[in-house]
Amino acid sequence: MHVATAGDTTGTGASPARRDRRTVVAIVVVATIIGAAVGALLSRTSGGSQRAATTLLVNAAWRGDSLDPATRTRRLSDALRGPETIAAAVGDLSLPLTVETVRREVEVRADPRAARIGISAAGRTTPDAIQLTDSLAVHAVAQLTVRPPRAVPGHTVVGDFEGSDDGWEASTASGTAGRLERAIPARYNGSAIKLTCVASERCSAAVPVATAFRRGSRHAVAIWVRATTSAGVDLRFGAPGQHPGTGSASVATAWRRIQAPWTPERTTDQAGIVLSARLPAGHALLLDGVTLNSGASASPNARPLAPEREATMFAARPYAVWSPPSFIGRDPAPTAGWALVGAATGLVIALATSLTAIAARRRRADLVRERKPNGRFGDELADRL
Repeated sequence: MHVATAGDTTGTGASPARRDRRTVVAIVVVATIIGAAVGALLSRTSGGSQRAATTLLVNAAWRGDSLDPATRTRRLSDALRGPETIAAAVGDLSLPLTVETVRREVEVRADPRAARIGISAAGRTTPDAIQLTDSLAVHAVAQLTVRPPRAVPGHTVVGDFEGSDDGWEASTASGTAGRLERAIPARYNGSAIKLTCVASERCSAAVPVATAFRRGSRHAVAIWVRATTSAGVDLRFGAPGQHPGTGSASVATAWRRIQAPWTPERTTDQAGIVLSARLPAGHALLLDGVTLNSGASASPNARPLAPEREATMFAARPYAVWSPPSFIGRDPAPTAGWALVGAATGLVIALATSLTAIAARRRRADLVRERKPNGRFGDELADRL
């Protein structure tokens, strides 16, 4: 029989305290490793934020200042990171965001030599990320595009679509609503809006017009359209309960101007514009440069404005243009952080389990000592239990 001595270092002859320490160390090491592995696995399965991105092309021909494109690129890069831009973008969106959160998440990569800037932002969902990225670009460019449009007598801008939809919405006037979104290329400046017939060959878009329409006065709406394929377009303009003015045309991939004249039968301050498209499902119609013409400008014999003069009514050529943002992937969750949490959790559990087991074993040993026979062999037997 092996009897423990003062110098015994074997596993079977080790003192109870030494065995307890070895047991605790082994359990802690194993539990910590397992906890770290589980934490890292959870980080992969839980995922991170969704991220969207776009590229801004700085307008080298912009005449609002005398700066070179590289300097303009640096100015726009600073504006994209600036608190004013971030606060304006967050204020536009009904998302649970703070300026500080967005500032940490947004990524801006400027290439002054190429006059281009890449920007990406993260959100809980893909639409959130796309909206935030687009809103940041809109507000940064708006800060630097300061030249106002020029008024032209008898003409009012109803839609220029520079960074917004100007109140236009998908309509069910033709039976099926389409999908509206900002798009490029534009007839004027940086962006137009795109009407896509999603599940039908007919879709519509509409906008209310609130101004004084006097009985017998002449008015007309003009709009520039182009399609991704051959399409038929109908334009209606008028007030509820009155005969509307209409216009129609066949359009293809080149921009074409359509006009609908209207003479109110009764004075009103509410009217509306409805544009309907007939094209294959999945194809789209681009809209831009919408104007309301009144008085002599709306006469059937009135000549349309020259494109150069019509262009002066719309927002100045923007500081930069960009395509609608797109989803680029999911931000990885912080694997190291999750692993650390898992390791700490495993360590706490291991210590608690080890201390509980040691305490229970020592209680059993104490019970044995109370019942053991006198003598050294009895003491050693109790220690081994």
